[in-house]
Amino acid sequence: MADHDVGNIPLTTFLLAVALTVPWVGQAVCMPLYRVVGSAASAGDLEEARRRFGAAWPTTFLQAAPLLVTSCVPLALIMRWPADALASYLLLVALDITFAQTLVLANLSGSRLNWALAWTGYALPVMLFPTFWFLPPLLGLLTQIVPLAKYLTANLHWMSVKETVVDFSRGFLLGAVLWADKLFYFYSADGDFPVGLVFFALLPAVLAYNYYFICLAPGFDASVARLRTAMQDETMDSLRRASTALAETVAQSVRRTAFLGALFACITSATLAGASPDRGLLIAAITMSSWLLLMITVLSYKLDYIGEKLCGQVVGAFYVALCAIAFAGFPTESGTYLVILATTSAALGVVFVVFRRAWRTPEYNLFWRHALAW
Repeated sequence: MADHDVGNIPLTTFLLAVALTVPWVGQAVCMPLYRVVGSAASAGDLEEARRRFGAAWPTTFLQAAPLLVTSCVPLALIMRWPADALASYLLLVALDITFAQTLVLANLSGSRLNWALAWTGYALPVMLFPTFWFLPPLLGLLTQIVPLAKYLTANLHWMSVKETVVDFSRGFLLGAVLWADKLFYFYSADGDFPVGLVFFALLPAVLAYNYYFICLAPGFDASVARLRTAMQDETMDSLRRASTALAETVAQSVRRTAFLGALFACITSATLAGASPDRGLLIAAITMSSWLLLMITVLSYKLDYIGEKLCGQVVGAFYVALCAIAFAGFPTESGTYLVILATTSAALGVVFVVFRRAWRTPEYNLFWRHALAW
């Protein structure tokens, strides 16, 4: 790969720009589909979920086109990429985003088979043909589109522009918390930054993030379903027990995610610092700040779920501004990340207080508050 380039941009730099952009932009672009498909998937009606997805997916992608084009702007203005490199970048981002959108159904339905097929299809070209950069998302897409083919011929549904923009904004701000600093670091270093160090430092947060969604989120969904059943069919005593159980499930999932992330962060920091002692401070700052950002992200998801959407969006907007100021105003990477570490520690404290208050009475915030407002 070191000998290959895309439009006179080294292939590794090209792929890195895409890898740092897609998780952040993808969270924004997938948000409308989660809203449209979510209720049917939660009710167990997978046929209806597939029908809704097939009707909304193509139009949602078209509505997201301006956001994808905007992601090229920093590469053009800051890094001075040529037009052919920007066009290739936009193509690969679009393919990866489309692939991410097709995973919405697998995520909502809990289909481990579809999820495994998708990522196997994506990973094989990476291992066998690493310089053919367009193949991974294409093969991954193929594994998901073939089963959905008959639903894609349904009547297309053009979603409200206002609702879609709101969804894009929510997803963009929620995704910013975990990814903004990495992308700003890439831009500030003109693409020449320690790739291995940053991604290994991020690994504990990624592992804990996936642990939460794979191992803990299903228990949370089951607790919400039990609370809903108790509200409809059972006594007040049963409702109180279900509410207490849900609150404890949420608190326990947060504690376990925090513990696992902190454990991985400590091990990773010690290992990387031992291998590169001259960068020990930077490694520790990136690793620990990524863990804090993971916890802010998880708590923001929980607040978003229960209807407290503003907190996570305010934190996301604040974090984007913080990264812009920190990377522009501090001459060293270590200084920048120490500022980020200190600030995110305070932000996590604020978000945790809001989280505790919101989930103290889940039955009210999830259901009764909306009924009273209606």
